[in-house]
Amino acid sequence: LLEKITRLRESAEKIEDPEKRLQIEQELSKALQSLKVRFENYPDLKASRNFLQLQATLTDVEESIAAARRFYNQAVTEYNNILEQIPFTFIAKMLGLQRKEVFTIPDEERTNIDIGELLRK
Repeated sequence: LLEKITRLRESAEKIEDPEKRLQIEQELSKALQSLKVRFENYPDLKASRNFLQLQATLTDVEESIAAARRFYNQAVTEYNNILEQIPFTFIAKMLGLQRKEVFTIPDEERTNIDIGELLRK
């Protein structure tokens, strides 16, 4: 799991396409949440200073991902609104510009986490 988190983080840093980057950041967020859930079963570990620092770092990463999503969605919304304004509507058609989709999390990914399944991985 730690290797997967490292791979995803490195991939997110290298990717230029905002849509692909958000997808990778979503996977990273899920992996970080999974890691937090796994650590809940180890109270001694949770009390250690190193773990508390790790947990704070994970929280910071998740907040950064959430901020990036908000920024992306705001930029996409503004872009889509501009495409609907005259004269930009005509210019957009000439240039082949199309509306973009905002980033959303599918309902099936919002369900509660099955801790037992995570621990078996």
